[in-house]
Formats: sequence, structure tokens, C-alpha cells
Amino acid sequence: MADAAAVELSTSIPSTVAAARGSLQGEGVHQQVEGERDAVGGDIAAKVATPSADVQPAPPSFTPLQKFCEGLSTLQLSTDMDRFLAGAKLLLRYCDNAGSEPYEPKFRRIRLSNKAYKKHLSGLPAGLECLRAVGFVDGLDAASNEPILVMGTADSELLLSCAYAAQRRLTMLRMWPEPLHACLPAACRSLDVDASGATLLDELSNELSAPHVPQLLAHSDNRKRIGTQLKHGGKRAATKLLASLAELRQNLTATHGAKGEGGGSSSSGLEHASRVKHISNNEEWYDTLLAAAGLVVVDFGATWCGPCNHVKPQFERLSSAPAYADVTFLSVDADECPTLVGNNRVDSFPTFKFFRNSAEEDLPVVGPNIDEVRDRIDELTA
Repeated sequence: MADAAAVELSTSIPSTVAAARGSLQGEGVHQQVEGERDAVGGDIAAKVATPSADVQPAPPSFTPLQKFCEGLSTLQLSTDMDRFLAGAKLLLRYCDNAGSEPYEPKFRRIRLSNKAYKKHLSGLPAGLECLRAVGFVDGLDAASNEPILVMGTADSELLLSCAYAAQRRLTMLRMWPEPLHACLPAACRSLDVDASGATLLDELSNELSAPHVPQLLAHSDNRKRIGTQLKHGGKRAATKLLASLAELRQNLTATHGAKGEGGGSSSSGLEHASRVKHISNNEEWYDTLLAAAGLVVVDFGATWCGPCNHVKPQFERLSSAPAYADVTFLSVDADECPTLVGNNRVDSFPTFKFFRNSAEEDLPVVGPNIDEVRDRIDELTA
């Protein structure tokens, strides 16, 4: 684990459109208000019960995006992790489809008998809360009289912001070690209240994804202390935790570098040649997709993107694995092929997409998570 700790870290939650990121604030308002009431007990209760004649307490207000984010937190706490992940991915798909094509009626209707809905969201009130937050209401299908969820006018900005929120939550769960998964809802509620808190949460996620952290959490005292800071400490405790984790990583990296100075190359021979084909224009893109017989995996990135450069050699090594000899691996640079990037609705780097028979298959992997890319390839080629 000491050697692994030396791997250079990079921002693993990619940047997206400013509007989506800027609007993702206030998720923790309700939790903070409740916490403040609990902390001071009867004094607050008495003041609320007998307000002055001149000043009436204002009830907490929640934007639709805040309601959606709170629904995600409640959903995670109310079911097992596998069902939460599947439900969050389905919510992401609903929001992304309706937000990207707001005038398409089929994306503004959900049949309650739909197989995916019944499997992943039926019977989970928090999932329905998320859908109502973005505008879905109860309705009946005119032809079959079947109960449905239907949306009138689609708020594209809200839907895409909620899709980003769901993708961000899924990304953080992949980055956080499993023993800390239960802490994520509380951390989101307390930190995602403003831009600085959201940035702090992203930086914490980056540090928690470092390869030495699981070893750190193997000690029960460390696990308990970090969990308490994430669940109950608020922004001040999170800031201290971030500084401690960063210092530990830097010390381990420096130690590893000192050990490596006296040694020779760790490579025992030539590595397998990369099978990643770089796409340089639209014609080459379509020709390659049409010619591919099986699964196609595409790395959308940019030369100026630090996380893209970090994951690029890992993607190349993955392409050379004998188990994936029938898989086609491609790379697309955002500056070289901006039209392709736009046509494929990529707004975060790196993004890995999967295609078969020239059509996109399954959800993308957003962020430099090569293990998630490998797992997705295994699922799609099984």
C-alpha cells in the first residue's frame, strides 16, 4: 500500500457547466436547521412556540434542486447500496433524457408498470420525491387508463442540474471507501450549502480516493474519528480532516520517492502496445463505429485536463489486456474534435462512453475511474 500511495492524485469529480454546479447549493439547509434546534433544546422550542407579534419565524424554503438532493440522501439511507445505485442511475437517466430533449413527450412520461421503474424505484418514497421535485405528477394514460407519472412543461435547466447532482453523488460513492458510504448523505447535507462547501466536499472526495486510505480506515479508531467528522463536524471539521489527509498523502509520497531514488527501473520489459485508436475527425469517427463488430469504448478528454492525462496510460494498458481483444478502444480530444464532443453530449472530462452497433449503450463513466470502466466493460461483454 505504501507504493500505491505515491500515485499522483487529480481532481476526480470533473467540472461541468457552471450553471449546474452553481445551482447545486443549499442541500443541507434542513439538516442544519434541525441540528440547531436539537442543540439548544427547549429555548428554541419556546421561542418558536411564542413568537413576537412583530417578527414571525420564516419557514425553511426548499428549491426543487434542494428537494431532489435531499431525496437522494433519503433514498441512500432507506435502502441497500445496490438498489440505491440502480435507482440513482435511473433517476439520472430520466432527468438527462427530459432535460436534453424537453419537447419529446416520451421523456416526460413514466409508466408505473415499466420494468426498470418497478425494479429500481417502486416502493421507495424517496425516489418518488426526487421525481416530483423535477416536475412529475400523478396521471392516467389516456389510451389504457394505466397510472403514470407525467410532466407538463419540462424545465431543462433544472432537469440537467438534477442529472448532474445524481451523477456527482454516484461519482463520490465510487471514490469514497466503502466503510464511509453511510457518511455521505450527512456530509452532503452539511457541506453542499454553498459553493465553498461544495468545493470542500469535492476536495475531500479526492483525498478519500487515495490508495492508502483503505489501510488508514482498517484501524477502528481512525474509521470512527473520520466518520464522526464527516457526519457531525460540519465545515470546520471537514476542513481540518482535508488538511490531515493531504498532509498524510504528501508524507507518504515523499517517503516513496526517497526509496525509489536508489533503485533501478521497476519495469521488467516492454509493456504491451496500446490498442487505443485516436480519432481525429468526424469521418474517421463514423467509419470506425460502423466497422466495429463488438463493443466500442471511447475516452473523451482534453490535453489540458489533468485527470485526463492521469487516466490516459491506464486506459492504454486496459486496451492491451488479452481479455479485451474483441473490444475497440478509441480516444477523442475535445479541442481537436469539438463537434464530436458536442454531438455526444459530453461536458465533463474525462468521460468514457460505450457503443455497440453505432448506438450508445448504458450510462457513461464520468471521471478518471479506470476500475469503473473495466467493470462496465466486463458487464457489457459478459
